[in-house]
Amino acid sequence: MTLHVLRRVLLLGALVLTIPLPVVYGWRTLGVAVGVDGSGDESFITGLGLFALANAAVGVTILWRRPGNRVGILLTIGALMLTSVVAAWPWLYEVAPGQEGPLVTFLAWWSPIGLLPALFVLFPSVVLVFPDGHLLSRRWAQLYGLFAVILVAGIAIDSLAPWPVDPAAGIFGNPFALEGVPPEVRVIGETLMLIAVLGGFALAIASVFLRFRRSTGMERAQIKWLAAAVALNGILFPLSYLTELQPDQLLDVVSVAAGIAIPVAIGIAVMRYHLYDIDRIISRTVSWAIVTGAIVATFAALVVGLQTALDHVTQGETLAVALSTLVVAAFERAKMPIFAFAGRAAERPTAVHVVPSIEYSPVMFVPSDFTRM
Repeated sequence: MTLHVLRRVLLLGALVLTIPLPVVYGWRTLGVAVGVDGSGDESFITGLGLFALANAAVGVTILWRRPGNRVGILLTIGALMLTSVVAAWPWLYEVAPGQEGPLVTFLAWWSPIGLLPALFVLFPSVVLVFPDGHLLSRRWAQLYGLFAVILVAGIAIDSLAPWPVDPAAGIFGNPFALEGVPPEVRVIGETLMLIAVLGGFALAIASVFLRFRRSTGMERAQIKWLAAAVALNGILFPLSYLTELQPDQLLDVVSVAAGIAIPVAIGIAVMRYHLYDIDRIISRTVSWAIVTGAIVATFAALVVGLQTALDHVTQGETLAVALSTLVVAAFERAKMPIFAFAGRAAERPTAVHVVPSIEYSPVMFVPSDFTRM
């Protein structure tokens, strides 16, 4: 077996390892939706599993086409780390209670401690070397190394402290705890890990901003893809976790899909597939968002206004419901032309300045040459 074939086998194996978790728990989530009893964590595990699978798929695709690409390597490693963390929780709780062995010992330690390191690899590490696989400068490498050292120190300190035993919360006790270490030490380790991850996030965002200011042409289009995906998540994730919008399962699905957009955007940017479509996508998205918001606001104002104004006349709900139905029908009739107009406005062509390649040297046409022909 040649090294080329072995590399592709390993890549396929890494991708396959991330598939069972979202498939199994996606099926369980559907069962819970139709009334089958569950633990309540099915949708959460499914979402993280899908996010890990998306990162693995993009990382493997990049490495398949561009061996040694650092963005692809980090995406694949981070996806495997996240899959192992998420899969360890239900496996220890459902399959391995009372069992012993090196695997059980390792997963009992890794399952509550491995989430932050996996996120550190998937976001700050990937974004800092995006899109060319290199950090901005030596100073940026020193800052990244500082946060990596803080993360490792936090893991080491947390690994020495005793942990509570709460299988339902994914904590099975620390098999590596040292006697005499107070439980409060764990707080120090967790704080250091959180500082490292949050600091890495801030460093990554600053790196994207600085790269965008310095970039032109292709690199700027690559960064736009990542920025658009991050902006989408910045809107949907707070809605998912800080509000009580219903149905909450639907909003969770939307937020997971938005999370998957980040590795997809990174893959498009690195592979340069439809790279320059990002301006059109952003333009259409902004146009449709503005039009949708205006339509929803107008619709709500008309319905509430009509019901309030005619309440003394209707003395009931029949006429109010009929008027609301008429308003809905009118908006259904009018929204398609409005969206079509917004789409045409977003698709409006812009001036394109074509810079001739340095390799192209046109022959100058001299009028005197024409007389000799």
